[in-house]
Amino acid sequence: KRNGYFGKRRAFKTCGTCRECFIKNMLNSVKKFLTKNIKDINKKTLAVAYSGGIDSQTALHIIYKLKKELGFNLIIIHINYNLRGEESKKDELFARNIAKKYNLNIYIKEIKEGSYNKKNIQNEAREDRYNFFEELYKKNIFDYLIIAHNKDDFVETIIYRMIKGAGADIYNCLKKKNNYILRPILNFYREDIENYAKENNLEYREDASNKKNKYA
Repeated sequence: KRNGYFGKRRAFKTCGTCRECFIKNMLNSVKKFLTKNIKDINKKTLAVAYSGGIDSQTALHIIYKLKKELGFNLIIIHINYNLRGEESKKDELFARNIAKKYNLNIYIKEIKEGSYNKKNIQNEAREDRYNFFEELYKKNIFDYLIIAHNKDDFVETIIYRMIKGAGADIYNCLKKKNNYILRPILNFYREDIENYAKENNLEYREDASNKKNKYA
């Protein structure tokens, strides 16, 4: 049973029916997180890890809306794993078009098709992903990286790692801040993100395999 327009599961208090209130609170939540965790933010470059899916599209839209107010520079990072044939090429094109639309620089890494062992795709893709992030970070391309994990991802990750026999630090597997990595929408439920995307008419790419790569 839903409670008002936005349902029962919300990451923060709203009047329950006011769209403007809902969107404003999401923006304020991310703004508060960024200013709390980034010193001299107006002198920093933030990068959004961007797949084109609903989570990263929503995160990018929110961060972009805060860019002018907070004065930071913003770039996009996209990785083409070449796991979905023509759809992977369309994902990359979509990311390029979004970067052009927002007038942002984009950094893309393309993985050669057929590079992954089918039994370890998730782990190998994760390694490639974070190696590329680290490479760009060490080149001073950005100061902080925005990753669009949400609260539902957090729960799924804990369950996944429990099944895999994770160690004692299982609840630290996804932190809101970990060195230069930030997860400003980790407090938002998937429902929050879906409603935000709907209210802002955001286009995004659908990828069922995307969820398989989130446990990292």
